[in-house]
Amino acid sequence: MTGGSDTQSKLRAVFLAFVMVTSVFGATVAFSGTVAAGTNTVANSADLQSALDNLDRSDDTADTLILEDGRYTTGDVSLTIDETDDLTIRAADGATPVIDVQGSSETDTAIDITADTQVTIENVNITGQDNTDVISADGLSGSTTLTVQDSFINVSDNEGDAGDVFAIRTNGGGAIDLQNVNIRTVEADANGDPLQPASSGSEAAGIFAFEANSVTVSQSTFTELDFAVQTPDVGTVDIQDSSFDGFADEAIIVNTESNGGYAPTVTISGNNFTAIDEASNGDVGTILFLEDSGSFGSNADLNVNNNNFNDASG
Repeated sequence: MTGGSDTQSKLRAVFLAFVMVTSVFGATVAFSGTVAAGTNTVANSADLQSALDNLDRSDDTADTLILEDGRYTTGDVSLTIDETDDLTIRAADGATPVIDVQGSSETDTAIDITADTQVTIENVNITGQDNTDVISADGLSGSTTLTVQDSFINVSDNEGDAGDVFAIRTNGGGAIDLQNVNIRTVEADANGDPLQPASSGSEAAGIFAFEANSVTVSQSTFTELDFAVQTPDVGTVDIQDSSFDGFADEAIIVNTESNGGYAPTVTISGNNFTAIDEASNGDVGTILFLEDSGSFGSNADLNVNNNNFNDASG
């Protein structure tokens, strides 16, 4: 009787052990075969668009692309963000990834936002080449938000005859928020690698935001640009604690393209401005251009204070 009980106990123990091992093994297989929900870590040899498309972009949850060290080239095409799920593109811990478009058409852009969504870019260097905008979002609604943090945006206008190309260009609504971002004009070698800030007279520009709800810039740097920020018909413009080092046209342009009644809230405070000569005619860039206040609505709120202005025209 006792021997039978011992045998049953041993069989029961073996069975339970088998069940536990099988359960753990099954869970391990399930976990290792599935990318963590909404997150994809990308090596620099991977196709960036495919990595984005492999995320489940239709489940109404925020998604994340984590980029490891290296250069991610897109050729003549863009990284297109065309789903409404919120998206973060960020560097892996300790990594310094570069997204580089090498298109030759003015319509090309490194990152093209075509859906109403919230996009956040963190600790990434982005380079546009040969008259290409770097980040664009056209024709979107007020719900679109672009946040760029702790990043470099390199904009190149090597041909110089196609009009302004932009680090960031938006049209039709939404919000732009830059925190600790360096936007600069660069010239590039045959491989698309940035060489140095380009000469004055470039038609490369910083931010152009048409009819956006808001443009917020803090602790950022704009270097060697035609103009740094232009905000036609933008509701709120808040630019603080930033540096504008070398611009040929205007550093900041706040203007209206409507027929009156435009009443922006504008705060430009704690910034450092340094103008340069325009190479073609020797004129010094305008540090700040506020359209005649008569063009603004009666409720416009303009606050410009505690800025440092320098003329580096020589």
